[in-house]
Amino acid sequence: MFIIHLMKHKWDKAAPYPGFKALAKRMGMSPEAARLIARKLESKGYLYRQMQVGQTNKFHLDNLFAALEKLLASDSIQKTREEHQDNLQTAQALSNQQAPPAPAMALPAAI
Repeated sequence: MFIIHLMKHKWDKAAPYPGFKALAKRMGMSPEAARLIARKLESKGYLYRQMQVGQTNKFHLDNLFAALEKLLASDSIQKTREEHQDNLQTAQALSNQQAPPAPAMALPAAI
């Protein structure tokens, strides 16, 4: 939920900079709990907080976006592999089936 509420403050390429009090209020928790979530995201490498004197922090999400793009790409590759494997199995199953015998054709009578 933290990221969702943080994204409500992202209007362009610039890093969003809501205060912890505002984020916490929206999430129904204390500012300390919101800070703890931010620290956990930072420790995982998904969030970088740029501290500012006299202003709210800037929250950089570039690493999170990069991780999501990588995940989407790997999911897409995995899905393509699975589809290819399914196609190979279908083709193999079809080739293993015996073709039904061709119907006998009557030859025209010689005149």
